Amino acid sequence: MNRPENKKITIVAGTFGHLHKGHKELLKRAVSTGNRVIIGLTSDDYVRRTKTYEALRFETRAEAIRKFLKTVTDNYSIKALENNSGDSETNPDYAVIVVSRETEKGAILLNKKRVKNGLKPMRVISVNTAIANDLFIISSSRIDSREIDEKGKRLIPLKIRILISGKLARFFKETVLQSLFRDVDLNVDIGVLDSSFNSDFSKLIRENSSRIENFDYLMIISEFIIPYMESTRTMVAVRAFIMDRDGIINQGLGTTLEMSEKFYDNYVLGNENLNLKDLSSAIHIRKMIRESIEAGILGRKKPWEYGSFERLKSQ
Repeated sequence: MNRPENKKITIVAGTFGHLHKGHKELLKRAVSTGNRVIIGLTSDDYVRRTKTYEALRFETRAEAIRKFLKTVTDNYSIKALENNSGDSETNPDYAVIVVSRETEKGAILLNKKRVKNGLKPMRVISVNTAIANDLFIISSSRIDSREIDEKGKRLIPLKIRILISGKLARFFKETVLQSLFRDVDLNVDIGVLDSSFNSDFSKLIRENSSRIENFDYLMIISEFIIPYMESTRTMVAVRAFIMDRDGIINQGLGTTLEMSEKFYDNYVLGNENLNLKDLSSAIHIRKMIRESIEAGILGRKKPWEYGSFERLKSQ
């Protein structure tokens, strides 16, 4: 017995300005549904009205998609989009929509409009947004400006501003960053926090927010005392506060070191200086610094998976 023909349609849409790794993942995921795929490709006029960069012409973008899908499937068609929803609010044949995590809310809104129009909501499939090796999102505008290539490789130096406490500065090495930003040329500017720094990161961020205009990442790194509590020991950790050029903020903690109760009491009274070298080896302290930076950076790498982040507001 012949199986009934699958008449369901999966839709995916975008400008596909430079066909990059993220676009290809979207297209492959749409094809994997087994349905006929309709690709909504923004028209040249729509691009001129809505994009801040100069995208390739419609036919050039369409040809790049056809070339990529040549060895994947022929069960698709490309339609010009003149607005951000096309006919997705009114077409009853659309069963699935494939979007990136960034645009998932738009798909949910489309479904609400479909229900109001008496149609079934589409199944929404979200694909993780592709990340470049500088840990920012891959986008056509970044490719167009020659900051990255289509595979997400950074083409120009990554600028990082670091403010680090004096107690940690002598342990910091740039290899900590090189292990995180692989195959990226780094331009690192390091400043030492003064002795009066009191771990008020939000205040320090505001005071240094203008500096981020010239850097991709601002990192504030300091020791962090976790006071003695019942059933726990007093611990010291390294805390990294990260703000990127988009204003996304996150903090990360490394592994902790145990402090003796006597040492902590003397430290609180001001009779003891906190010398991390007395608590552990330089190699371990360097590891703590690396872990705190990694936790802070990777925590903002995929904000849709790590919850909401405070966005710096102009004061």
